[in-house]
Amino acid sequence: MDQRTYNFHVLIHRSETAPHIWVAHCLELGLVSQADSPAAARDAIEEAVTMIVLDDLNAGLDPLDRQPSEEKYQQMAKDLFERGRTVDLSQDDVADREQVSRFLVLLQLSFEKEASPGGKPRAAHLCELGYDNGAAA
Repeated sequence: MDQRTYNFHVLIHRSETAPHIWVAHCLELGLVSQADSPAAARDAIEEAVTMIVLDDLNAGLDPLDRQPSEEKYQQMAKDLFERGRTVDLSQDDVADREQVSRFLVLLQLSFEKEASPGGKPRAAHLCELGYDNGAAA
């Protein structure tokens, strides 16, 4: 059985134009999703990443050949990684509870291709870590 595991970094922050909206960027794939909480934004980007990777793998493409996110988001993620602290992203009130405005999440997705001809890859695992730099929105 052929298994591929991908690690994707996801930056989650408040929208610049609508502060009640949270935006999630998958840095490696240049994908963006949004929702009304950090946890919901994480879930939305996980679904989008899973669908894109499955589509690419089924088409014989390398998902990592996609255009990554803009440099400013890459830099925001780097700053969070260097100066952040681990937080629990599992509840919708995490931003208020932890007094944070940005999160960095590691999505680890594994896809298995069945040995039978025409087997489809499927998502098998999710692992996350969150960081925050304490910066205001």
